[in-house]
This record gives sequence, structure tokens and C-alpha cells, in this order.
Amino acid sequence: MRARVVFRWGKSLNGPFLGEGTTRDVGLAGAYVFTATCPPVDEMVQLEIILPPLFTTSNTRVRAEMKVLRVEENLAGEGRGGFSVFGKGFTLRAGSKESSGMISGFANGMEGRN
Repeated sequence: MRARVVFRWGKSLNGPFLGEGTTRDVGLAGAYVFTATCPPVDEMVQLEIILPPLFTTSNTRVRAEMKVLRVEENLAGEGRGGFSVFGKGFTLRAGSKESSGMISGFANGMEGRN
């Protein structure tokens, strides 16, 4: 799934480092992000993935703080790289009450399948 990602990590004299990119893969406890600005390996990164609207007209966002496991610089000479992160999972933030209710209903339905 491709979705927009904004992320930040560490601190500099001017505040945290900021970056943005797109997802290549997203799972329950991790993700891979294509970007021109990669954080270093073992850095803790705060991510926000903006999911496209599926059932409503507003975006849904998922957030997490995760550890960078791998960084790949300049993939295939494209001038961008990517990094993978892993952590305890994402926190869901729905864009509207309507999408929040749909997501909660979906999540409750999935719990019954486990």
C-alpha cells in the first residue's frame, strides 16, 4: 500500500530532523518508507502515515514511535532511499466520527475471527 508519511527524529540546534516519503509496505508492527531523507539505524522515529480515504471523504492517520532497523541509500540511482522501522504498533486517528465508527466496527469484527 502506498501512503504519504511524515516523520521526525532526534534533535539538532534547530529542533528535530523532519522528513517525508511514501510507504512501500505497512504491517501491524512496522513499515518501509521510501524517502530522500533517511534517519540513522537504531534511531527512534515518530511516524504519521496518512491513509487515503476509503469509506469517507477524510483521511485516516496512524501514528507510531518505532526503531529504525535498516537504511538503504540511493535505491537504483533514483536519488532516494528508504528505511524500515519496527515497534509495538500503530495508533489509529480517524479523520472524522464517521470513519472512526467504521474503523471501530471493522476492528471489532476482526477480533471475533481470532
